[in-house]
Amino acid sequence: KPRVYIRLRPLEAEEENNCWQYGKREVHMDEHAFARKNCMGDDAGLTIQQSVQFTFDQVYGPEVDNKGVYADVVEPMLGAFLEGYNAAVFSYGQTGSGKTHTMFGSAADSRGVIFHALDKICSRCEGHAERRFLLRMEVVEIYNEEVYDLLQPDKPKLLIVDHPHKGNVCSGSNELIFTSAREGVDIVQRGLVGRAVRATAMNPNSSRSHAVVRVNVESRECHPGEPGGIIGMAEVSDWMQDSRRASLTVSAFNFVDLTGSERVKKAGTDRNKGMLKEGTMINKSLVTLGICIRELGKPEGGGFVP
Repeated sequence: KPRVYIRLRPLEAEEENNCWQYGKREVHMDEHAFARKNCMGDDAGLTIQQSVQFTFDQVYGPEVDNKGVYADVVEPMLGAFLEGYNAAVFSYGQTGSGKTHTMFGSAADSRGVIFHALDKICSRCEGHAERRFLLRMEVVEIYNEEVYDLLQPDKPKLLIVDHPHKGNVCSGSNELIFTSAREGVDIVQRGLVGRAVRATAMNPNSSRSHAVVRVNVESRECHPGEPGGIIGMAEVSDWMQDSRRASLTVSAFNFVDLTGSERVKKAGTDRNKGMLKEGTMINKSLVTLGICIRELGKPEGGGFVP
């Protein structure tokens, strides 16, 4: 079942006329505050007749840092992930709302949730006495509805294919092996350097592509006398040969930093053809993702998503 968490970033100076209020699990707009502050702007064309409230699994205020978000949202999924279950975390919201800051960190908080997750994944794998683990990572971006490999210098376009054992995968992507959290962080940071970023009227560092960091784990029980933990680079060749015979547990954790939804006029992208196309593709993909998540979140399991 999908879970939805809300994180509120600190207000900018021009956002102080804010009529949204929040509690532990809800965010609501008070109609009296709305009328008094006109917090949606003079051109919004909206009127609020009564209080509007939305309920979520958890709401985090500006005082909660990335480590706190990680501890509540991501860490509870790591146990099942290392046992063979796939998992995913999406950061979703308007441009400039703090998605990339939450996922990858920023000057205000340098360690995003993915870096805390890599610490825990590696420490759990390394401390396991009865299983051996092979850790790999891919970093790709979805730009204008095309997938590109961020770990190759020329950022080649990738095809999505249906793998008989892994499901949908990016054919030809560079999948790098890592043996420690530090190596994993280096791979992520190397990939993000090539991500499409531009300045808009709403965000001076607007991500123009969805970034996906996929952590793949293979594991098996130790052979008699064999140590547990993460295998080193020198053992990869033997592992690949042995993996054809041994029963492997395989799973993937996708960390997805979605680019932000935006209003074309407000973002100022209507004056540039390239950026207008980017904005159109961004909003189209976010709408499609919303449909998929809504279907998957239905109690009966959802229907076919075209």
